[in-house]
Amino acid sequence: MKWNSAHWQRKVGELQSFIKPLVADVGRSERRERAALYVPGLLMPGQRKAIEPMARR
Repeated sequence: MKWNSAHWQRKVGELQSFIKPLVADVGRSERRERAALYVPGLLMPGQRKAIEPMARR
């Protein structure tokens, strides 16, 4: 199955629910929030997985 934008948007909520317990022990709240954003960024379409290209997407 090829993911498209609509499919990705439907699954983001489920992914966030999955990630929350994984980042619960990361430490400060800022780190937990950023980790919860970083992991979906790694899964998004795109070749570059560095933080700057992910932030632009």
